Amino acid sequence: MSGEDLRQFIEVIIDYIPLVYPGGISVFIYNFCNAVSGKDIRLFIVKAICVSYLYDIVLKTCGIHHLGNDLWYNSVLCIVAVFSPFLLYKIIKSKKLSCIFQKLNIFTSTIDNDYEEMCSGDEYNYLRIYVKDRPIIYEGYVRTYERDNNKRQYIILTDYKIVSYDEKTFIETPIRGFSGDENDKIIVYGDDIKIMEKQSYKRISKQDN
Repeated sequence: MSGEDLRQFIEVIIDYIPLVYPGGISVFIYNFCNAVSGKDIRLFIVKAICVSYLYDIVLKTCGIHHLGNDLWYNSVLCIVAVFSPFLLYKIIKSKKLSCIFQKLNIFTSTIDNDYEEMCSGDEYNYLRIYVKDRPIIYEGYVRTYERDNNKRQYIILTDYKIVSYDEKTFIETPIRGFSGDENDKIIVYGDDIKIMEKQSYKRISKQDN
């Protein structure tokens, strides 16, 4: 390969870089927000190219590329690539979008993970977790959780209590009461979870009274 061929090859690569990296940034950020590992590299690259191409079409349609040089255009691409996935994530997960879907008789959930359905969306997240193979219930406030399907899923409860129950009468017996200390934490792995029950603030307030 001659020097001229190498120069032309580099120029082609440079010309196509804006059709790859913005989408790659957006797909990575969106996957991060959704706790998706994105291990399928080929799918990641295809998504990145498609998203980058979409950005390029929209920005050039708006005439952004005429407002400055290549550095200006790529700077705008980077800004769009970073903020667009956050905005899309907020829109998809918003309650307003769910209300719009319900009015249109569309009941498909925009949340694709049961952990996210139960552990997020409210300022007040209190769970009762029934575990498998044992008549045990863990109750507490959600501190954090891992919902990536490619990892071992878990939920960490804070200021928790442990209750045993009779499987025939469902009479509950406290094993460990609330300590009142939010630094008290317990981890429950997804493999051990049979049922998760999310309780509202009003219900817990009545129980406390």
